[in-house]
Amino acid sequence: MSKFTFVPFEFPTSPDGQYFVGLDDKGILRSRREQLGMTQQEVANRAGIKLPQYQRIESGERQLSGCSMRIGLAICAVLLLDPYEQVHVSAVPPDPATMKPQRQVDIWKVSERAEERNV
Repeated sequence: MSKFTFVPFEFPTSPDGQYFVGLDDKGILRSRREQLGMTQQEVANRAGIKLPQYQRIESGERQLSGCSMRIGLAICAVLLLDPYEQVHVSAVPPDPATMKPQRQVDIWKVSERAEERNV
């Protein structure tokens, strides 16, 4: 799997640099796409979706947070946007200290069982 380095989106500021210009999904997507020098078609191709799908999202007709996970993550990966920032996730993760150890699985036994079922 490829590694993506998400680049934080910096909201544009007013000419005097004192105020941030608020942008919604469509403003952020368009701004980042232009920053990367890409066309809508290039974003759609790289994300593995059709151009009209991407255009609806960038125009604001559809929300990025309302897309399927695959499409939302693909668009964020192409535009190097952190998906958590884009969908405004405010979930509180569990404390790692309270997590139980992950169950270990013997992959050979699993593959043997699968082969037995296919015979």
